[in-house]
Amino acid sequence: MGLEADVAVLGAGMVGVSAALHLQQRGRSVVLVDRNETAGSETSYGNAGLIERSSIFPYMFPRDLGTILRYALNRSPDVRYHASTLPAFAPFLFRYFLASSPANTARIAAAMLPLIEGSLIEHEALMAAAGATHLLRKVGWIKAFRTARSRDTGFAETDRLRAHGLEIEALDPAALAVREPHLEEGLSGALHFRDTGAVSDPGGLARAYSELFMQRGGRFVQGDARTLEEDQHGWRVRTAGGAASVREVVVSLGPWSDLVFRRLGYR
Repeated sequence: MGLEADVAVLGAGMVGVSAALHLQQRGRSVVLVDRNETAGSETSYGNAGLIERSSIFPYMFPRDLGTILRYALNRSPDVRYHASTLPAFAPFLFRYFLASSPANTARIAAAMLPLIEGSLIEHEALMAAAGATHLLRKVGWIKAFRTARSRDTGFAETDRLRAHGLEIEALDPAALAVREPHLEEGLSGALHFRDTGAVSDPGGLARAYSELFMQRGGRFVQGDARTLEEDQHGWRVRTAGGAASVREVVVSLGPWSDLVFRRLGYR
């Protein structure tokens, strides 16, 4: 006996359960498919739990030679690579460099702004409906700097964020010590991004969303996303409850998405 729905959402992490809920709110019948019995059991289980209202500007390829050299020599925790893989990802790095021009950065930020601005509002509405508002703390997050140079650079870069109405507080070492007394001494200062929401249990929030999805009539089943195949009516994927037949599919498998896309001819 199989399942029929308008949409199958593959992957029950934070992206998958949120997409399933929003599709459901728009009147679509949805089946949520994951290889685990519970939602939020993998990447969404142990992430930082930040609803990052202040991430308007994405991480772009650095333009200063010192940073590039540090990355190239594997001397930074931000980037780590094996020299043997360089030929495979060098073309991507070149495209990344071109896309990171100041003009492109401004254009990307303008496109991201309406999405980022609504992130905390969207989550608060879902949390209220799921009875999970106790997991949210509106305390923001703090970025500390070890050197005066990195502090001055960080402070200068916040001006473009403040232009978008964000509340960012600059902290000198004394103010940082009061705010976070258990940090080591010798830090040069910090920035407190106050608009960001902090979730104490990211996996628990994903599970709360999945329970809300099922309370509203959605179906959550175990299945193997790699079995996705096209048929005459749309798509089919094998699940523990039988084959699910749907017209459309949302692939929200994070780093495992290529297991589905590669078989369908996408790179």
